[in-house]
Amino acid sequence: MKVSISLIALFVFGLVLNSGCSEAMNEESSQTFEIARSGRWRAPASIERKAKAFRIKRVTAGRWRGPSSCSPSRTYTPEMRKLKTWLESNYPQISRTGGYSCRHIVGDRRYTSVHATGRALDIHIRRYRRKADNDKGDPIANYLLSHAQELGIQTIIWDQSIWTSSRAVQGVRYYSGKNRHTDHLHIEITPNAPVRTKSACTDTIKANGGTIDNTSACFETFGNQKYWRKENTGFGGTLIWTNATKSSAAQNWARWNLNVEKAGKYKVMYHSTSAFAKFNSTKYKVKSGNKKTEITIDQSAGGNGWEEIGTFDFVKGQGQWVTVADNSRGSVAKNQHIVADAIRLEPANSAPSRGELKITLEWTAPTDLDIHVRTPNGKVISGDIADAQSADGGRLVKDACYKDACSGDAASASNPHQEIVSWQADRFVTGRYAVWAVNFDGAARAPFKIIFEYPDGRKEVKTATVSAQKRGASVQFNFYFKAP
Repeated sequence: MKVSISLIALFVFGLVLNSGCSEAMNEESSQTFEIARSGRWRAPASIERKAKAFRIKRVTAGRWRGPSSCSPSRTYTPEMRKLKTWLESNYPQISRTGGYSCRHIVGDRRYTSVHATGRALDIHIRRYRRKADNDKGDPIANYLLSHAQELGIQTIIWDQSIWTSSRAVQGVRYYSGKNRHTDHLHIEITPNAPVRTKSACTDTIKANGGTIDNTSACFETFGNQKYWRKENTGFGGTLIWTNATKSSAAQNWARWNLNVEKAGKYKVMYHSTSAFAKFNSTKYKVKSGNKKTEITIDQSAGGNGWEEIGTFDFVKGQGQWVTVADNSRGSVAKNQHIVADAIRLEPANSAPSRGELKITLEWTAPTDLDIHVRTPNGKVISGDIADAQSADGGRLVKDACYKDACSGDAASASNPHQEIVSWQADRFVTGRYAVWAVNFDGAARAPFKIIFEYPDGRKEVKTATVSAQKRGASVQFNFYFKAP
């Protein structure tokens, strides 16, 4: 394909200023993103550049006049309550939140703490070996800093660093207050903060079911990212995995966020790939409505396809999820992989779904081929065609050798170049599919295979050869599929 698609990781959480924390201007060298890394919070350059241009008026709490200085309702403002609820419901690394306190600034009785106004929140993150857990706290700080303008955030303090809207052009600065804020983020919002907690997650679980893949914006990974490995296999052509660890708490975990269109009882399934799903005590949690259920699954017993986790009652709307974690209380042998791929919800009374509809182009010659699929509705899906990534619900989920790199990529019969177009189970289209290959750069004559895989596990395989002519097209193969 000729289009490079980047996956955007959603980072989340926030910080504020309250009890009279002093600031200093010394800067430290940039740090690597590891758990409990040495040094302080340093926002990514792209986020800091964005935040330096924000124009947010920072409003202090004024002089301390006793209890009359405090929020009349003696609690958070409505906008802070909204932000607090959203953070708590979306990010499991938060151990607790707190912050309302009718008092003056600690160390300076002349002034009121912003905590007394209900506009300050402390977001607690458990330390890792007595140090700030940057893998859990930094994403929260980075998200809140990136969206400070739309959330009305005026102060963030975390892990010896501070950002304030009144000095936005100076970026994230060293924080020299006595409390180094290594176990919590402190955030403050303005009195007129227009909190709009929009999510990048837009995939919806329809009434007849739906799938959230690991490539969706509704999927998130937590923990040290270097221990999440990616493989070009699984549902939609990709999966990730990590090793199981003996620990009382998760070190790495993943979450599929769910937005359910219609309340009801749904079966929850995960997509298994036997080559990587190896651990026999994999811990899943399902939040359905306000109920959280923990289930232990033997991933090593699964095959290649959908395996059931259980049946649960879901309510309509967001705030529900499925997680998988790497921790186990028992002993763990070496190379006990845990797979995080796709999650599927189906109505409890529906027939089981075996998999997606998938069309694969395979070849080994040192030239760049492009798959072309014409759907029953007449749409053509190919990376060689602009704006054809999601025609009729199908999408190009795997691309080989874009930018004419096939000549330098090793390929063999056991490890061929591949391009894949697939449909999730809730997007199947009945009718005739035409499939062909185009030799994009014409570097070599190329024998190839077209593999048409039906949801019930059946396969049809066609073979042909495309000439070395640049942009030359092969013969077309027709397949007929009737959606269940």
